[in-house]
Amino acid sequence: MTSRAGGEVAVVGAGWAGLAAAIHLVRAGRRVLLIDAAPQAGGRARRITLDWKHPLHGAGPVELDNGQHLLIGAYTEVLELIELLGALDDAHLERRPLRLAGSSGLLLERRETGAGRGPHGARLAGRLLVPLSPLFALLRARGLSSGARWAMVRALAVLRLHDWKAPAGVRTVADWYAHARQPAELVERVWQPLAISALNTPADSACAATFIRVLRDSLGGPPAASDFVLPRRDLSDLFVEPAIAWLRRHGARLMLRTDIRRLERGSTQRYRLAIGGGSPQAPVAVDCHDVVLATPPYATARLLAGVADSGLIATLNAFAYLPITTAYLGWPQREAQDQAPDQAPAQLPALLALAESAARQRYAQWFFDRGVQAHWRIAAMVLSDSRVARELGDARLRQVLVSQVVEELGLPVPQQLSLIHEKRATLACTPDRPRLSATSASAQLPGLVLAGDYAYGDYPATLEGAVRSGRAAAAALADG
Repeated sequence: MTSRAGGEVAVVGAGWAGLAAAIHLVRAGRRVLLIDAAPQAGGRARRITLDWKHPLHGAGPVELDNGQHLLIGAYTEVLELIELLGALDDAHLERRPLRLAGSSGLLLERRETGAGRGPHGARLAGRLLVPLSPLFALLRARGLSSGARWAMVRALAVLRLHDWKAPAGVRTVADWYAHARQPAELVERVWQPLAISALNTPADSACAATFIRVLRDSLGGPPAASDFVLPRRDLSDLFVEPAIAWLRRHGARLMLRTDIRRLERGSTQRYRLAIGGGSPQAPVAVDCHDVVLATPPYATARLLAGVADSGLIATLNAFAYLPITTAYLGWPQREAQDQAPDQAPAQLPALLALAESAARQRYAQWFFDRGVQAHWRIAAMVLSDSRVARELGDARLRQVLVSQVVEELGLPVPQQLSLIHEKRATLACTPDRPRLSATSASAQLPGLVLAGDYAYGDYPATLEGAVRSGRAAAAALADG
């Protein structure tokens, strides 16, 4: 059986890039078919369920993300889509001014300048100083020497003066540290946590130009760009499920559990997608006029084999990947009527930079409070580029993470600790990584565009990069 859909656009992949592409295509008046092999949408930012057994309330599902993510105010296109979907509200998100706290005593926070309060002169001065408030936050940082604070502000001022371009000869983030003469305490307490969270790549191989773009859009942007935007629930609740509901309301079709075996040139339409698996009622092929391949590079290479030239296939297969591990920790809470003592901490830090040290077997870089769910107080620890940590094996890794959270944060031993490994969680953001765009395949394959964080080369592999790539793919089809 073959599905014939006229000028329909097939979007293959229902991760954030595919969802963004589908939304923008529908808004442009196109008919969209969204296809994914997985049983649920969301891609690498999807929902998982942990079956933790509570000592008082028994087993119950705990729904979290398959990896902890942090949104910032500079993620303008993510936030615009969330607003379109009706989830940009206090029920879904908590937005906080920049406040970077570290377990080592670091505290860097942006405070309001006073704009809008007091006499006219004070209000005017406040408005003039607003663009500089992130820099003032750096100067007021606690836990750093005055020399380190000035070195940080000076480095950012020089980047701003040179239009946020990497200096000549500076290729890696470590090169930039040396070129900008950043003190060791500043590198350890500020730059390293920011760099590893943004690029998920070690500083000695991470791309300096990309890191500087991230600094430009966050610390170098308007004050709100440096805000931390914390989802109150999981990302499926915030974006994925509202996006699917929006697409269905606006006439898009969705096929999950539908594996695309290969892409072929069509007869009545430009392309045919050969389908394998799925229900017996599913079509064995889909004919479509245009295609958005919103799949990872290796999957895109497989789909394009036989229709694209060997150079593009080789480029798609040249990306390197790094793992990220998220550890979810659970402390059982008791209700007022329960007789057992409360084992949960009274309060957790909302967001904390940890003192990573492989020599001391402290592998997590970030700690997040994930609130209370199913009678559990939940936190997440993030291990970016977790290759070394994973060599310990899961049993030993759980032990060292418990030691880190107990010794570094002074918290009680969690009763639950679940490890979520994403082996190909992110692209290695190196200076020599392949560079592709939405239209990299369009010259040889008209009407076929690429989407995914890898196809938005100006950014690291983030949710913002994925969403921007989806918008660029939709725009390319509209322009074509």
